[in-house]
Amino acid sequence: MKERLGCVVYILYMLMGLVQLAAILGGIEDWWGWPWWIAIFIAMPVAYIPVVGTVVGVMGAIRSFGWSPLFAILLFCWPYILYIILLAGGGVAAIFSRNTD
Repeated sequence: MKERLGCVVYILYMLMGLVQLAAILGGIEDWWGWPWWIAIFIAMPVAYIPVVGTVVGVMGAIRSFGWSPLFAILLFCWPYILYIILLAGGGVAAIFSRNTD
């Protein structure tokens, strides 16, 4: 069960990262008016900076995609929300432990 859950979370996290990259790219195109092939060189490194990438992704999704702020925040911040819930319940060690009890 733990292996499947970890795999599903990882796949969802990777898909969210691609959407975040697209939001950052769209935001850079809208804010500065640069073509995508120039904006991608800025969007790629920004997307991998944990908090900065999330904030710029949320702003880009709101501005470029026309998403509501609540939806953009929930989509891009779910890993942080999940970590807080798991830390509060002590579940991080249970999910990521290598013990096969």
